[in-house]
Amino acid sequence: KPVSMRQPGESASPPDTSAQETLLSLLATGQIPKDMISEKDFDDDELKSIYAGLISGKSPAALVDTAPDDETHSRYVRILLSPIADSTDQLISMANQCLARIRKSALLKRYDTLMSQIGALPPDDSSVPALLKEAQDVQAKLRLL
Repeated sequence: KPVSMRQPGESASPPDTSAQETLLSLLATGQIPKDMISEKDFDDDELKSIYAGLISGKSPAALVDTAPDDETHSRYVRILLSPIADSTDQLISMANQCLARIRKSALLKRYDTLMSQIGALPPDDSSVPALLKEAQDVQAKLRLL
């Protein structure tokens, strides 16, 4: 039976939108370097769009103006125009914590997918060794976080 890498109480694959929104807030206010994060750190299409806009040089205010409805507009204002007041060291630490949460969530999701694939295959299937190797690699990455 596959073993879960999750901690008790940790949900199956939550998109960590709070961490992703925090990263965008830090990026929008210029408080973290652009090369610190990448598009793959976002699993929400709306947040990916905001990220792409910021990276392409659009101003936070211009991005807020692109919101299609009031709810989205409020979200954009909260993310893009509400600066986080902390020291630079605290902001970089906060960004690193957000990135670690996002990446851990993605690795846990991949591990769960691999375990499901392995569990669904007969033990003598030729793809099982490669899937097990990838699962071990994911476990090793998780231990480093």
